[in-house]
Amino acid sequence: MEIVRPLLADQAPLIWQYPHITWHSAEGYAIPELKKSLLELASTWEKTRVRVTGIGMFTGKVQVLYLPVIKTPALVHMQKQIISHAKAISKEASRFFQPEIWIPHITIISDENEQQSIPKAIQVLSETRVDFEVEINNLALGRYTGDTAQILFEIPIKK
Repeated sequence: MEIVRPLLADQAPLIWQYPHITWHSAEGYAIPELKKSLLELASTWEKTRVRVTGIGMFTGKVQVLYLPVIKTPALVHMQKQIISHAKAISKEASRFFQPEIWIPHITIISDENEQQSIPKAIQVLSETRVDFEVEINNLALGRYTGDTAQILFEIPIKK
């Protein structure tokens, strides 16, 4: 991610403060139960590396510019484990995070007030080789409301 951040400093001022892969999304969670469940899950996982390559965009009223993460069987397995743990303790889970249609990615621009930055960011990124690996080394619960991102808790993957 540090490869991309300097390239977009002027074009995408609201680049995500906490680069991440979103595994599951819902309107709400029973947070103490989720934390306990993810602590158990993280204790069974090993740190793993994933490849990030290219650029992508989710279309709609508010576009989202992102860096695609290669969807491997191991990544899908990890996501299914998270869904299994989150299912009973989440409210109104997003359908976009069902394993069959989930697109693992790292968000670059998603704020409706920064939509004008997307064309320039695409231009800059399309002139750059975006191809690198990142390590998955923690599980976290984040909350994004408007222009504020907040990490509620973070659990290291120790193996």
